[in-house]
Amino acid sequence: MISSFASCPIHKEHNSCSLFWQFTIGENVYRLFRCETCDLIFYSPFPDINYEFHTDSVWSLKDYVHLNSNIDGLINNLLDHMPDEGCSTMLEVGCGFGFTLDFAKRVLNMDVVGYEPSLYGEIGAKELDLNIKRSYLTADEVREKKFDIIYLSEVLEHIQDPVSFIALLKGCLTEKGVLILTTPDYKKLQKDLTKPSELALLSPEAHVILFGKQSLAMILREAGFKHVSVSSPGSSLVAVSSFQKKKWKTYTNKNDLVIKYYQTVLNSVEPSSFTYVGILYRLLRNYVDHGDYKGANTLLNDYPFPIMPSLYEINKVETSEQLYQLTVSSASLFFYYIGIMRLNYYHDFELAASHFLSSYLLCKKRLELVPHASVLEFEILWLAKYHQAISLFHLESYGQAMTEIKQIIKFRRTSDNKYLPLPDENLLIKTKELQNKLIEQL
Repeated sequence: MISSFASCPIHKEHNSCSLFWQFTIGENVYRLFRCETCDLIFYSPFPDINYEFHTDSVWSLKDYVHLNSNIDGLINNLLDHMPDEGCSTMLEVGCGFGFTLDFAKRVLNMDVVGYEPSLYGEIGAKELDLNIKRSYLTADEVREKKFDIIYLSEVLEHIQDPVSFIALLKGCLTEKGVLILTTPDYKKLQKDLTKPSELALLSPEAHVILFGKQSLAMILREAGFKHVSVSSPGSSLVAVSSFQKKKWKTYTNKNDLVIKYYQTVLNSVEPSSFTYVGILYRLLRNYVDHGDYKGANTLLNDYPFPIMPSLYEINKVETSEQLYQLTVSSASLFFYYIGIMRLNYYHDFELAASHFLSSYLLCKKRLELVPHASVLEFEILWLAKYHQAISLFHLESYGQAMTEIKQIIKFRRTSDNKYLPLPDENLLIKTKELQNKLIEQL
C-alpha cells in the first residue's frame, strides 16, 4: 500500500505536502508530492539506488559518451559563469565522463579534480587523462584543499539531503569562489509521458527531488551564499552562488572555444575509444549546424569514421539489447548530418536519401525501444523523413518522394506509436509545399 502522506526532505514535515502527480510507467506506479512551503516536488518513497552500479554497463556508457552527454551545454554553462578575476582550480561533483573538467583543463588551463562513483568516471579518467576519483565527495576527501569553481550538472536531483550536501560544497569553496549547478526545473513538466524529455526529467528510478526556482534559491541562501542567481533557460535551472559579488568574463565567441576543444581531443585520443566517436559526432554536428560545410568536409575526408549499421542490421533490431549492441549509439545522428552534407554540399542525392532513411529508421527504433534516452531522436525523426523526400525529389523519383511525405502528413498517434513525435507545424508547412511541387510533376 502506498502512503498518502510524505515528509518534505527540506524541512521534514508533511503538513504542507500534497500529491502532485501519480503516474504509471510499465507496471510501476510513482507518486510525486509537492511541498507548498518549499515549492519542490519529491518522490515518495525515495528510489533505492547505488550509483556505483546504477549506470555501470558498457551499453549505458557508450550511449552517454557517443550521444547523450550535452557537452556543448556543459561547456557553455561554465563559460557563462567564469569570474573576471583569476580562477585556477575547479572541482566537479558527479562529473560523469569528465568532459567539463577536460575542457577546463585543456582550454582554460585550470587544475581540476572530479568525483564520479560510476564506471563513467573511471573510463573517462583513462581516456582523457583526468584526475577523477571513483567515489562520493566527503568532507575528509577535500579537507585540505578549496576550489575557485565548483561545478555540478544534473546532480542535486539525486541527493536525498540537499541541505547537507550544499553545506558540504560550500565548505569546499574559496572565498572568491563560485558554485555553478544545474538541476531539472519541475515547472517545465507537462505531465506528458510520451515525450522523451519528460521521461528524462522525471527519471523515477534515479531522481529524488525536483526543484523550482524558489526552492533552489532558498536552500542556497540558507546555506550562507550572499549572492544567488537562478535562471531557467531550458528544461533545467541554472544556479550561480558566491560569497562575493562577481563580474563575469565575456567570451566573444564561445563556439570557437567549443570547436577548439573538440579538435584538440579528436587529435589526442585513439579512434577506437569511446571519446573519439562521441567527439567526432559532436564536431560534425557543430560544423553542419553552423553552416561550416568546409569544416565538415575536412572532417569527413581526413578522419576515420566508425562503421555504421546497415539497413539490414537496423531492420532486424527488435529489443533494446539488440539496439545497444549496434556499434555506434549516435549512428542515427551521424546518418542525418552526413545526409545533410550529401544533399547540400556534395549534391549526391542518392546517397543522401539512403542516409536519411537510415537516420529515420534508427530514430524510430530508439524512440520505440528506449524513449527515455532519445531526446535528440525526437527532434530529428521527421526532419530525416522530410530530407529523404527532398533528396528523392532531386533524383526525380517523384512517386517515392510523395510516398515518403505522406507518412509525415498523415501521421497520427496511436497506442502503438505513442513515443513518436507529432510533426512540427513549420515542418508540416514545408512538407505540404513539397507535396504541391510533386503534384506538378506527377
